[in-house]
Amino acid sequence: RVPRTVAVVAPNGDQQTYAEIVTSGRRIGHGLVSMGLRPGDRVAAWMEDSLEYVQVYVACALAGLVIVPINARFTPHEAEQLLADSGAGTLVFTPGLTSHVNSLNGDGLVLVPTLEDGRGGPSLARLEQDDGDAQLPTPSPGDLYMIGYTSGTTGLPKGAMLTQGSVAALARMKS
Repeated sequence: RVPRTVAVVAPNGDQQTYAEIVTSGRRIGHGLVSMGLRPGDRVAAWMEDSLEYVQVYVACALAGLVIVPINARFTPHEAEQLLADSGAGTLVFTPGLTSHVNSLNGDGLVLVPTLEDGRGGPSLARLEQDDGDAQLPTPSPGDLYMIGYTSGTTGLPKGAMLTQGSVAALARMKS
């Protein structure tokens, strides 16, 4: 409804409008799909607060992927538990978490740093350059969108599953 309105202001002061967030999310979504990801695949996001974090959320929503947020303060051991439990095969991460990511036992895990880091694989910066013309899938309201982990008092974090429709309803709610 208000595409030119600033939607996100990052801690470093960078900002994007709603239209820009959707555009970057669509490009990243195309890039993730071009990597071979399909609707329902899990994409973990171990990221510090940034514009890219929001872009990954939007990309997953538009591409029908399931976002698995991992708290930036988690240890590698804690992150590994969430990665294993969620079945995430792709991990997007910010530069400040590189040393933690490097200590993961992530056999088969596709690592996607937000910036080029010399690994030679995909990066979020490169994925955002994808202007592919392939149509992204149209997720249904009942499709899984997010697995958010709760910290309880009874042991390991448990995944709370949210659908596309439930997250859209939350976004429409007024405070």
